[in-house]
Amino acid sequence: MNEDSNNKKERFVPLESEQFITKYSINKRSRRKILFQKLVLAQSDIHSAYTTCELFLEKVAAGEDSKNTVKVGLNNPLYLPLLEAIVISYARPFTDNDGLGVLPKKWSSFDDKRLDEAHKFILDYRNELVAHSDHKKREIKIFSPDANFGPMPKGQKMDGPGFAVSNFWIPLHRVETFHWLCAVQGQRLIDEAMKMLDELYSGMELPNKAFKLRIDEGL
Repeated sequence: MNEDSNNKKERFVPLESEQFITKYSINKRSRRKILFQKLVLAQSDIHSAYTTCELFLEKVAAGEDSKNTVKVGLNNPLYLPLLEAIVISYARPFTDNDGLGVLPKKWSSFDDKRLDEAHKFILDYRNELVAHSDHKKREIKIFSPDANFGPMPKGQKMDGPGFAVSNFWIPLHRVETFHWLCAVQGQRLIDEAMKMLDELYSGMELPNKAFKLRIDEGL
C-alpha cells in the first residue's frame, strides 16, 4: 500500500526551555565556542607534552646527572616521571573529563602511519599503566637471596627474599616519535583554533581589555 503523498509529515521540533535544553537547541555560535574551547585547551596540553619530550630527550636520552654517575636512559631517575608527564598531558584531550568532553575523532587520525601508532600507543599506555595499574602489565616477581637481582650492587646479595614490580619500558628512540607527534598535533590544533577565533570574533567590536570566553550567544 503506497503512502499518501498528500499527507504532511510532522516535523520534529526539539524541546527547549530554561529547564530542558537538548543538544539540538543550542545555537550554532555556542556550539562553535565549545569546540573552540576544546581546541585551545587541547593545544595547551599537547604543547606541555611537546616541551616535556624536549626535556626528556635532553636530560634522559643524552644527559648525565653528575660526573661520577652516568644516568642515561632507564637508569635516570627522571625517566619515569617525565615519561608519565608526557603521556598524561598528551592523552588529556582524548579521555573523558567533567563537562568538556573529548576531541572529535578526526584528531585521532594522521596521514603518517607512525603517528597513528604513536597516538594509539600513548592512549593505551595511559589507560593501562599510568591512570590505572593493570596487573597483567605490572607483574610482581619474587627473588631468592641467591638470585642475580639487577638493582643489587655488584658482588652483593640480598639478606632474604625480595620482590620487584615490572614495568613496560619505552625505548628512548620512541620518545623522539612522541616529540614529532606532539609537534604535528600541536600545529594542527593551533591552526584550527586560530581559524575558529577569526570566525567567531573577526569584525566584531571587542572590549579594549581581555575578557573571558563565555559559552553563550554574545562575545
